[in-house]
Amino acid sequence: MRLNLKDDGKGFEPSDEPTNPSGFGGNGLVNMKRRTKNSGGAFIVDSQIGRGTEITIKLPLHEKSWT
Repeated sequence: MRLNLKDDGKGFEPSDEPTNPSGFGGNGLVNMKRRTKNSGGAFIVDSQIGRGTEITIKLPLHEKSWT
């Protein structure tokens, strides 16, 4: 499964992306990245100042038995 989130906001330097909850701007990206990783997925951030941000989350699909 793949989810893309994109905005046309102010963007940021990806190298400034917070890596822990004490980083700037809250915990949103940190929590999304952690949850994606814990689910066996990939979390990709593409952002440029003045051009917005695109976040791609790729998660594996698991068959679940309901019996």
